[in-house]
Amino acid sequence: MGKDIYQPEFNRGDFLTSFLFKLKSKPAALYSALSGFALNGVNLTKLQSFPEKNSFSSFFFLCDIEGHIEEDKIKNSLKELGLHCEDMHVLGVYKADKIRKK
Repeated sequence: MGKDIYQPEFNRGDFLTSFLFKLKSKPAALYSALSGFALNGVNLTKLQSFPEKNSFSSFFFLCDIEGHIEEDKIKNSLKELGLHCEDMHVLGVYKADKIRKK
């Protein structure tokens, strides 16, 4: 983590993209927000929720997905997610470890 943005070059290889998001308050918000990943064939490898400070009705979600942010299916999925979010930040893109292929 740092001020300078570093992103591995998109090429042949396996990548993970991590991001943080906060959904708009509406029924079935998480279900609706994640549908874009299913429609685009993007695999979520991590989804973790954190309550917003001093709130029981607002949550942040930390998510890891398989793929590079420059792939069309990732761009489309994140664009769809953005329609359901109050706030969203891409934390980084990094090469996936070879152990994930086992």
